[in-house]
Amino acid sequence: MSASAHRFCAVDGIEAGDPLAGTATHAESNLLISWPRPKWSRSLRIARDMDDDLASRVNRLAASGRRVNLIHQRGRPALRHRLYLLPEGRSFDVERRDLPAFLEALESGNDLSGWAGTAMTASLVLCCTHGRKDKCCAKFGYATYQELARTVADRDLPFEVWESSHLGGCRLRRASWCSRPCANMAALRRNRCCLFCSMSRWPSLPALLSWPVAADACPAVR
Repeated sequence: MSASAHRFCAVDGIEAGDPLAGTATHAESNLLISWPRPKWSRSLRIARDMDDDLASRVNRLAASGRRVNLIHQRGRPALRHRLYLLPEGRSFDVERRDLPAFLEALESGNDLSGWAGTAMTASLVLCCTHGRKDKCCAKFGYATYQELARTVADRDLPFEVWESSHLGGCRLRRASWCSRPCANMAALRRNRCCLFCSMSRWPSLPALLSWPVAADACPAVR
């Protein structure tokens, strides 16, 4: 096996002194769908156990301009899905059998009040653990997610931390993403999670971005 097979761009980037801020731009609207990570495919939005009808609806939403990502937290019911709509700032808990109807209503622009959504009260922190997509996320992503979740819990910070499918465009390295305001952190080290969370308190966040400015405008967190 060649030496290059064991190289990780996350490590190379840190050694080269690359800034922490990622290069991805942010979609103006997002749909996050909780789905068990073991069922994720290489696609950022389609799981291996989605039926064809559901996968088609997800792809149509993405084609219409709403970025769709899969997210995961251990211990959540496999067939009951948490959905987040951004920038609307609403969350919904939807049974899998009802997902096609929900997505149809969303795609059609219909009123979603019948789905008993709630306003988001905490910012989301997404950490890419999409190992099927990128080997850096496989090697480093989950450990970073664990440290983020531990830091938020220990310090009682106003975030919900989720594993996420591919977040995109982040100097090809593991990424963390914070909503409200949002930012891409391309190479967040475990020992910097406390600093990241401390600097990410809402609403006074000079170090992070306001929605939906491009992430490469974000100053590096050192």
